[in-house]
Amino acid sequence: MPTLVYFVHGMGCGTASGTVNPASSWKDSIKETTTWMTKTFGLNKTVWVDGIPATPPSADDDAIWFVPITYHNVFDDFRRNAIGQEAQAVQSQIVKTLSGAQVTRLTTIPFLWQNCLDVLLWAMDDVVTQRQVMTQVMNSITAIDALARGLKKGTVRRILISHSLGTAVATNALHQLASSPDWLAMGGMDLWVTLANVSPFLFPNSDDVYGAPLVPLATSAAVQVMLNVRNDADPIPWLLPWRAWSPPTSGDAAANWIQAKSLGRFQQRTTTGVAALTGWSPDIAQVHGFANYLLAPGVAEFLAGAMRGTLFTPAELTTLQWPVTWTTLNRLSCVRDPAALQKLSSEVGLFRSMPVPGTGVTTSGGWFQRLLDAADMLLKWSAAC
Repeated sequence: MPTLVYFVHGMGCGTASGTVNPASSWKDSIKETTTWMTKTFGLNKTVWVDGIPATPPSADDDAIWFVPITYHNVFDDFRRNAIGQEAQAVQSQIVKTLSGAQVTRLTTIPFLWQNCLDVLLWAMDDVVTQRQVMTQVMNSITAIDALARGLKKGTVRRILISHSLGTAVATNALHQLASSPDWLAMGGMDLWVTLANVSPFLFPNSDDVYGAPLVPLATSAAVQVMLNVRNDADPIPWLLPWRAWSPPTSGDAAANWIQAKSLGRFQQRTTTGVAALTGWSPDIAQVHGFANYLLAPGVAEFLAGAMRGTLFTPAELTTLQWPVTWTTLNRLSCVRDPAALQKLSSEVGLFRSMPVPGTGVTTSGGWFQRLLDAADMLLKWSAAC
């Protein structure tokens, strides 16, 4: 019974120039994090599956396969100013959508160009960009799943972990998978973990985000258990506060989500702080970082338990010296302003309470302006730290 753990990245995993950086990849920190989890929680028979191999990466029926899913090359292609009518059409559409001031900010600040452009392309181009992204993501999910089922050793267990923009990508993928009776018959995803969930801002209606196939309630659902996680100093999940991911405000599906919560099949958690593994320097902007979310107490031990098939008991965690182990990680230490993290958290509280201008659509008065402001907030406190 192999366990597949899919990791779907968020925004900013490419480069500002759109060229490949051979010295760094978003997968590096995730690979080291899974290695750390394997050691910390005593996970056995783990294997890293980068790409789609021709044969199963492990024949052990109880192995855990860590599967990173990459799609940022679609956005990098655009950043390299790819020639062609489709690219020109998308660029024209984006320029018309944004104000002159927004275009200037987006194109002249490398951090914004590397991060915020990904979200904008995904949101504004559901014909080309979304199709290319989803083709890559769906191919990865289904191909690795087929390799695991080909072992014919028990029932495959599936865990999907998505971060930031990746939560919207994963939401789309689950809807597509839910349209397959065969996939639903196999049980779908045993667990879906969304980190810094931005899906409500990037889909036109609540059914896309909270619809019946995604409610972890029925055995025929695309997801059996869901965990949604936010960091209290991360502004990104609050671009439109009234639309932040929340089952009670999920439209027609609200009653089902509330029932799923009462049954323990949906949970929502808030984390704090910034930590990094040995060799990585914590930065305050990592309150939105994929690895930082995975390392957090309340998340790491839950995921490790889900991966092994049974959650850890308090006694087991004590034996493993968790969460004391977390305190030994590299912790954020701000030299210029030791209170920077607390101040960022307070500013995020204000960000959540601010009246949002405009209609909330992708215009100068909508969520994209708030995304730029949130990114500026992270840059400001990073410099102040």
